[in-house]
Amino acid sequence: MNEQSKNLCNNNAATKEIQLTAGTLRLNITTEKVPLEKVSYFASRRNNLRGFLFVSKVLGKHYPVRPCEMRQIYRQLAGEIVSTIGTESGAVEPEDSFLALAMAETATGFGAGIYEEFCRLLYRQSLFEKQSDSKEGSTVPAIFCHSTRYHDSRVAELLSFEEPHSHASGHWLTAPPAEMAESLAKTTTLLLLDDEQSTGTTAENAVRKLIPFLPHLQKVVVVSILNWMGGRRKEEFAAHFPGLTIHFPALISGSMEFMPRADFRFDTLPQSVGNGENKDAFLAENSGRRWYRKSPQISAPIIEQAEEILQKNAAENGECRPILVLGTGEFTFLPFLFAEELEKRGREVFFQSTTRSPILVEKDTERSCINSVIPLSDNYGEGVANFVYNVIPEKYRAIFICYETEHNRERHQLPEELEGLQKVYKLFLQ
Repeated sequence: MNEQSKNLCNNNAATKEIQLTAGTLRLNITTEKVPLEKVSYFASRRNNLRGFLFVSKVLGKHYPVRPCEMRQIYRQLAGEIVSTIGTESGAVEPEDSFLALAMAETATGFGAGIYEEFCRLLYRQSLFEKQSDSKEGSTVPAIFCHSTRYHDSRVAELLSFEEPHSHASGHWLTAPPAEMAESLAKTTTLLLLDDEQSTGTTAENAVRKLIPFLPHLQKVVVVSILNWMGGRRKEEFAAHFPGLTIHFPALISGSMEFMPRADFRFDTLPQSVGNGENKDAFLAENSGRRWYRKSPQISAPIIEQAEEILQKNAAENGECRPILVLGTGEFTFLPFLFAEELEKRGREVFFQSTTRSPILVEKDTERSCINSVIPLSDNYGEGVANFVYNVIPEKYRAIFICYETEHNRERHQLPEELEGLQKVYKLFLQ
């Protein structure tokens, strides 16, 4: 770990203190299904509302990650969901109908990956096989969507909710297509998918806004890698929704306390809130914003194109260094699948993506894992600051930047910001 920390003893909980430039973060860990050091770093935010950040080692957002490590987390959390809500035999009830909602921006790909693995688990259960002759991956009693911070005039907006502590607090959900509206109304179990829960306020706001559209809702499952809500806050959360069963499966659970430094404040902050204009030309119609049942796949021609590029690149630059695949903003799941496919073919691949999260960069310090940044304008025409953290271009023999529309690709300045432009390639993945 890069950050200065110390472990203390606190009854049955392991207590860990992390000294950050922004202040002191104290964690009381009650459940640790994987070691904290395996899944999380820590850093200071450029944010006056919340000065700390859990920097995931397995999310593929702010830090480069091997796709196989991300996939393992998806599978593990999907298994946690099934074991949490299943019967004594571990099976999910056949009459259950699921809505999986992932949170923008950070968890769009994370949530889609868990959803994909969750659906696979459902179809491995005999109770679903008996009801359908379809093969695994066909229509399942589940639908997926993720929230967004972009407006699209081609589709109605279903609702909005707030993430109060965030640098960009507004979330929107688009209305589902007609063929999924009935499934939405039949939902019995809501899966809320985010990488980390600090207070659960955003999840609570989402549930409150969704309830009018879910007349048959019985269970809410708040899924995360890290959950620091603590027992009392979980009880308070559940008390706000009488009649519903609330679960909080996570790989690491406990509570936390942050003691900010009084002098850690910013007079000016990066622009993180968009201009509110419609982004029709920038947004793909077949994305998680528009809801789906069956997870998307990477097309063979895209992989063939990438292989041709890599073969030529190897002849020019050698194959001793790894490949980096970059997603852009909310567009992360298809880029992850692309990176994963390259990895399956024997390539050494790392994945991460651009972000609007403003993190304090601290070079040559033990108090942060964020040691470099490439600042740039977003490629969605929002006029907000974007960043790529911890990317050292010379470490990679090839860098693929992935876009959901041609319009995104045309506008992006990131390739010009990266060094060694002969090895940076723009890919349109839709």
